[in-house]
Amino acid sequence: MAKKDIPRPKDLDEKISAKLDEAFEVAEEYFVTKKEEIPAFASDNLN
Repeated sequence: MAKKDIPRPKDLDEKISAKLDEAFEVAEEYFVTKKEEIPAFASDNLN
């Protein structure tokens, strides 16, 4: 089966950039302030 040519959304670069900025802010807040507790995003999926 041939791969369908799906057009790239025009705002994809902006969405990627925004998500990377969000991730950087979370990481910076956690690591720069050297918080002692494990952040929820890191432990939410742990059993």
